[in-house]
Amino acid sequence: MLEVTESAISYWETAMAKPEIFHYPKIALFLGYLPFEGETATLGGKLLYYQHLKGMTQKELAGELGINTSTLYHFGTGKHKPSPKVMKKLRPMLAEVEEAMGRERGN
Repeated sequence: MLEVTESAISYWETAMAKPEIFHYPKIALFLGYLPFEGETATLGGKLLYYQHLKGMTQKELAGELGINTSTLYHFGTGKHKPSPKVMKKLRPMLAEVEEAMGRERGN
């Protein structure tokens, strides 16, 4: 299911290595939740949660939104706010985050 070796899982479990982000969706599917701590009350936290949920890098998410990575980073820190055009693209992503978080909470 995870398409990795047993050694890789052992390394993850013993903190000798971390899984690559593209493994995160399969890990979440296997466990039934995302096993990564993060603050999801802010836009930055929700964007990071979405990246983990989809196994996307910051560069990939920025590309999907049509912005550069530094702008995405500044959304995360609260230094910049998304334009209406970007918010239109973010809405379905944020809705997906809320839905996934609700499933994790058992709602």
